[in-house]
Amino acid sequence: MSWTLDVVAASGRQDKGGSAFVVFEVRCATDAGSAWSVFRRYAQFAALHKELAVAATPYPGVAVPTLPKRRLLGSSVEPAFVERRRGALAVRWARAVARTTAAVRRHRTTTDPREDRP
Repeated sequence: MSWTLDVVAASGRQDKGGSAFVVFEVRCATDAGSAWSVFRRYAQFAALHKELAVAATPYPGVAVPTLPKRRLLGSSVEPAFVERRRGALAVRWARAVARTTAAVRRHRTTTDPREDRP
């Protein structure tokens, strides 16, 4: 089974203290017809990135998607910046999922481990 991931939307929100932040809608779907959305902040993408980088260390050739840079000056909830970040997250994470799906498929179908080289 393969699946896809797309960062389809971003919306501004405020925490209880009144600080603004952005939540990204991540839509996931399988080729079996299941689909769902989850909502994540940039910090959650950063935490996942860190976790994947550690997990991928013993596996050369495993691609961990890069993250768009944090904004040092200006508002991180400014609409043009948020849209650029959403687009960058969508492209980078969709590629990573596609590569992972292909690697899993290759792993499941390869009978000789010597054939499964990067």
